[in-house]
Amino acid sequence: MATGPEEVQPVRQTLTALGIQCDDENPRHALVDHGSDRVDAFLSNGNASAFIVRDTGDLLAAWGILHLRSPGATPQYNGSCEAANGSHTKNTNDQAALAGHPDHWTSKDLQQARMIRNRLGRWIPKIILMRAQADITAAIMTVMALLAGAVPTWGGERDGGGPAAQETVVRAANGEDSSPRQLERLVFLSHPYAWELQFARHPESAETYRWANFSAANLVAMERRVSSRWPQEIRKLGSKDALILNYFGGRPPDAELEKGPIAPLLRAAREHLGDRYLLLFGTQPRNEWGREIQRQLRERGYTYDPAMVLTESWGQSTEGCVVNFAAHFAEGMGLAKGFPMRYELTFPDAPFAMTGNFLERVALGDSDVSLYLSESKEGRSFAIFFPGVLRDGESNRYVELVVDPASVEFTNKKGEPVTVPREEGRFRVPLYVDGYGLPVYIWEKDIKAPALKAALAAARVSPRAPE
Repeated sequence: MATGPEEVQPVRQTLTALGIQCDDENPRHALVDHGSDRVDAFLSNGNASAFIVRDTGDLLAAWGILHLRSPGATPQYNGSCEAANGSHTKNTNDQAALAGHPDHWTSKDLQQARMIRNRLGRWIPKIILMRAQADITAAIMTVMALLAGAVPTWGGERDGGGPAAQETVVRAANGEDSSPRQLERLVFLSHPYAWELQFARHPESAETYRWANFSAANLVAMERRVSSRWPQEIRKLGSKDALILNYFGGRPPDAELEKGPIAPLLRAAREHLGDRYLLLFGTQPRNEWGREIQRQLRERGYTYDPAMVLTESWGQSTEGCVVNFAAHFAEGMGLAKGFPMRYELTFPDAPFAMTGNFLERVALGDSDVSLYLSESKEGRSFAIFFPGVLRDGESNRYVELVVDPASVEFTNKKGEPVTVPREEGRFRVPLYVDGYGLPVYIWEKDIKAPALKAALAAARVSPRAPE
């Protein structure tokens, strides 16, 4: 068997392909910590002549690279190598999905998947030392199981290979808690950039479109006063916060995600939150989406306490998709209070609300219903009630309000008068959201703002019908 340099050349080529530049005069590499016994790179292969010659072993040893060769009479070793390719494929798919284009890969997705695998590789020697005490073959097979995405945890269980699951294994290897990570805040962002996207998709309509007295250009300009804040707010989220983003209009072409109005927001979410943001394309407000959110979070290694987690919602429109989707998703997620709106990070449909000033949100007792108080540009107070949770098809919720009929009036979001039923001295104000009737705004007529707030805050929420 030859032992000359020509036999080592295939190994050199392999290492070069892995990004390890072999310089015989300076055998050092950034992946190798020469000040410790830690091994950050390894080469796995069969027993072909190029890999078993002494020169190959010397070259790898000089570079601090752990050499793993097929153990004798162990055909499953090669099967593990093949499974490792499948794991890398899955990791790349995960990265593509996180980047918002699950149907195709980019070189960046491949590199991120490689970095995840390399990060896992840093604790391989710990496993080897543990298993080698009993059986070197078991040690090698453990390493290959890791590459295949079936990673043994310290308790002997096997964990799948998504990005968050991989990070969970790394924490376990470092002696940290490997249980699902508890999220402390969930932010729901509904249909961001809806006006801007609508006119970007249908530019021919921008010339003639009117909503109340506003042109397309007016609507986009006002929307941007809110939408420009979303990426900034995302970057303020903490290490135990997660973002749930439901896109407008279903699944778009990839170019819209990569270059459209939402691109800066997605970039902020990817860079700041990593796998703590979900990108959904739900076109209908349904409880099942809440269960899907739970599943995706669980798959990524996250959990939350429905009774303790903080929640809020942003997006548009205030009276429609924000509250409608958030309330239905919240029901499916088991969130008793839903996603109360951060009103200043939402954009309403009502023209008077677009130009008005939001004052405050008031929670109605221990219920899921909130009261949102605002003031028009003319200085007139108005308010609206919104539910926090809704079951599929649930359109019969209301609040009971005791107030002098002469002191208030009711309108829809266009400012048109609506009639609210009154029984036994109480108004029964429906908790409508767009899609389930016309949302009802309450306006001061012959009452001071403090008295209006007191009357509305004392409203009684109707009991929900049993399921």
